Amino acid sequence: MEGLRARHGRRSSRAVPGGQLPGTVVEFGSPRKEDYFASLKGSRRHILRKKLRRSAAQAALRTEVIQRPQGEVLDELFALFGQTYERAETRFEKLNRKFLR
Repeated sequence: MEGLRARHGRRSSRAVPGGQLPGTVVEFGSPRKEDYFASLKGSRRHILRKKLRRSAAQAALRTEVIQRPQGEVLDELFALFGQTYERAETRFEKLNRKFLR
């Protein structure tokens, strides 16, 4: 984000096309990460891999796809959404628990 601020003199809410809009889906031609990397120009691929290595070294992250969360998982997701919503500079509608199910 710092690079965007320096180039444009303001904070950008769209660092990745469609990246921060609720319900936005970005379609890729293949579900394989390697295919996406292969579709990039060499310099962009190098920069992306470098950024991924740096971020992996800074924090251990685990990702999951959760469909139709229930109980404690739903409570945790809704709490995380609420924290993110309260910190956001740009806010859309505040979603309810039913939306996350």
